[in-house]
Amino acid sequence: PPPSPLPGSTSLDSLTGYGAGFRELGCVQCSSSAGASSGPTYVTWGRKHCPDASTEIYSGQVGAGHWNRRQDTSSRLCMPPSPEFPSTAHDTHGTSNNHLFQVEYEDYHMDAGSDNLEAACAVCQLPTESDTAVVLPARASCPAGFELDYVGSLMTERRNHHPADVICVDSAMVAVDGSDPANHDGGLLYFVETDPSMLPASSSGYEQSHELSCVACHVNRTAAEAPPP
Repeated sequence: PPPSPLPGSTSLDSLTGYGAGFRELGCVQCSSSAGASSGPTYVTWGRKHCPDASTEIYSGQVGAGHWNRRQDTSSRLCMPPSPEFPSTAHDTHGTSNNHLFQVEYEDYHMDAGSDNLEAACAVCQLPTESDTAVVLPARASCPAGFELDYVGSLMTERRNHHPADVICVDSAMVAVDGSDPANHDGGLLYFVETDPSMLPASSSGYEQSHELSCVACHVNRTAAEAPPP
């Protein structure tokens, strides 16, 4: 018989396009061909497409471990829309394996248009090896010489769930196409805020119990370091 559903989950937690059963996942490491973009790759979270300065490798969906399973992965992954499973993949349920689920925007005071929808993402590549992408927490603007990609919010799992990566999610909080507004609770995204006991406003400049922003920027180091004409 199939395994029992996880607490707080349904079959709709599964990644779109990945089937309803259990499948082992493969991966691939690639390099750019001559004449193609050769810069670093990075992920934009909470948006379907890459900034204009980058080449889009694919638009996907955010995958992560289940909120109630501490043994699942703490990493957020941008999963492609059309999986290619390894030839050695098994269709049987491995009780010791990590599982990936769709990730929902989830917060009681979130914009009603995003709450419970499945988060989108995109994998991008900058044009040259001289380009650098950077994400800055608690900022809403880029340093001098950097170009803005997007402004967003720091987000991760709820504080009493299993630990997970903190990512910078675009303030638009875009969902994947066909996202289901029902509350399925696979992986979740909550805002990150300051703790008044750790960051006293009087000494640090951080507002107490305030949600934290973030900004994604890029720069071409060769151009930035070139002397003025």
